Amino acid sequence: KQWYQRRVRGGSARVKEKKVRKFPASVMGRHFVQVDCEIHSRLFSFYTSHLESMKENSKERTSQFQQVLGVMSGASLDYITVFGGDTNIRDSELSRVPMIHSFYDVWEKTGRDMSSKHTWDTAVNKNTQAKFNCKLRFDRLLVRASPFLTPTSFALVGK
Repeated sequence: KQWYQRRVRGGSARVKEKKVRKFPASVMGRHFVQVDCEIHSRLFSFYTSHLESMKENSKERTSQFQQVLGVMSGASLDYITVFGGDTNIRDSELSRVPMIHSFYDVWEKTGRDMSSKHTWDTAVNKNTQAKFNCKLRFDRLLVRASPFLTPTSFALVGK
């Protein structure tokens, strides 16, 4: 196997495996990425994706999220399992993603700081051409419970 070296917040990570999985029903060409690595003698499995956008793609988006969480749920318990990405998921859609209960949301776990709640705010994010005001929490950081990882804070950088 080929090993890669990466720097992760002052430490090195050995990448063990990388996978890209396409969402077959995506109308936007979406996929998700998995990277398994070792950091300071701990095994991690990191996942990321940019799920289907737009309100009308709710069914596909929730299906995509369920697919990612299904793969994460199947990861070896030897791995600390983390997802971070732009889910585009609305709070009202989470009830259609039953596997969400197998993970904790880091923003919620660290106290729900309202200054870090909305990751898409058309009044603050000037990179959007939106002609309306909207505040939503699309970007999420989820972790499968592990005795080796305890989040203590959550903040948005680069609003």
